[in-house]
Amino acid sequence: MKIHEIISLLIFVLLSFTNVLHSQTVEGLWESYHDETGMPLSRVLITNHKEGIVGTVQNIFFQPWEGNNPKCYYCQGERHMQNVLGMDVLWDFSKDGSNWVGGKVLDPSNGKIYNGKIWLESDRKLKLRAYLPGVRFLNRTQNWELVKRRKTETGVLGIWNAIDDVSGLPSSRIELYIDENTLKGKVIEKYTQPWEGQDAICISCTGALKGENIVGMKILYNFELKDQMTNQEHWVNGKVMDPGNGKTYNSSIWLEDKNTLKLRGYWGPFHRTQTWKRVSAISKNIN
Repeated sequence: MKIHEIISLLIFVLLSFTNVLHSQTVEGLWESYHDETGMPLSRVLITNHKEGIVGTVQNIFFQPWEGNNPKCYYCQGERHMQNVLGMDVLWDFSKDGSNWVGGKVLDPSNGKIYNGKIWLESDRKLKLRAYLPGVRFLNRTQNWELVKRRKTETGVLGIWNAIDDVSGLPSSRIELYIDENTLKGKVIEKYTQPWEGQDAICISCTGALKGENIVGMKILYNFELKDQMTNQEHWVNGKVMDPGNGKTYNSSIWLEDKNTLKLRGYWGPFHRTQTWKRVSAISKNIN
């Protein structure tokens, strides 16, 4: 084999290995085990957020004397006497090569918070190492096993026609894309009425958006994929800005079917739901 062929092969292998590292994920439902008995202890759902991965207690395998809804008696501050079920026990981990580092680990049994490191031993086996700040040589490592991989692909990405509530006709085209692990959307086309002119502007917007062209404007942002292990896709905790009145609302998004999207905006106890129809599945991910 010639030297240039060897170099090309090495580069190919290196790039393949790098892609494998970047494709690794710890997102999913994991089962933790008791250090001494090896019996199942809890199930923790790990999800990815802007601030890093987060682990939330989903199930606890109770002993008869523990009851069925334990509180975090030894926790400090706002976690004191809160339900362990639903509590975040991992947070602020960021990916560094094949490891997730810089995070915090809460042990609800003693209320202590440790520094932590996570890595995958295999596709279905996870290692969690916890240690007190400043004493890295004193550590504790747990083995977790994957119960179910969290569905991370999304069907909402792409271009959608927003349908007018009254006329039933398309009012604009919106592109939905992922940016910094959240779902966002911008106007890429506005179906203007004859009296609106060709370049509709946001008259009712405030601040820097006032008088700006609506086309190109970001009107949806900060939607997070709801923590769930089902096939129904639901995005929550987002914001939607209505260029018609300049107001911003809390919002959620879900798919009714693969070509129909529902957008719901909330103000107080009231809400309004729009139907969007898919134009294309061409999506933009700028991560």
